[in-house]
Amino acid sequence: MCDFANAKTRTSSFTRLRGIILHFWLAYDHPFVDGNGRTARALFYWQMLHSGYWLFEFISISQFLRKAPAQYGTAFLHTETDENDLTYFIIHQAGIIRRALKELHDYVARKSSETRAWLNALQKHPELNYRQQALISHACATPDCL
Repeated sequence: MCDFANAKTRTSSFTRLRGIILHFWLAYDHPFVDGNGRTARALFYWQMLHSGYWLFEFISISQFLRKAPAQYGTAFLHTETDENDLTYFIIHQAGIIRRALKELHDYVARKSSETRAWLNALQKHPELNYRQQALISHACATPDCL
């Protein structure tokens, strides 16, 4: 598994599949009493980040797997019962990744809209100088810093 995880490939499409394959492989082998799913997902994330897909630092596939565990189990079961044909699991995981990426894009769009709204609201207050507007903008963008 380590050799497979660290092997160099020439095509980026297989590099993306490698993370999904590693996820299945570890979950299938089930080497630990507890934590196999978390470890499989961590291995998936490591592979994606290691391959330069930095956006995976900001997405979560776990929440979608928790919401529909039967679909995950079905994809796993179909793979196991069809001579370990990974197509079922790959298609399922690709759908999960697509949903997670869409959620991230929606979040960024929502936060950008909120920021624009705050900036527009600040511009309607000419009594505030540039420093005051900058301070309020920063406070709105990072509420934990106050």
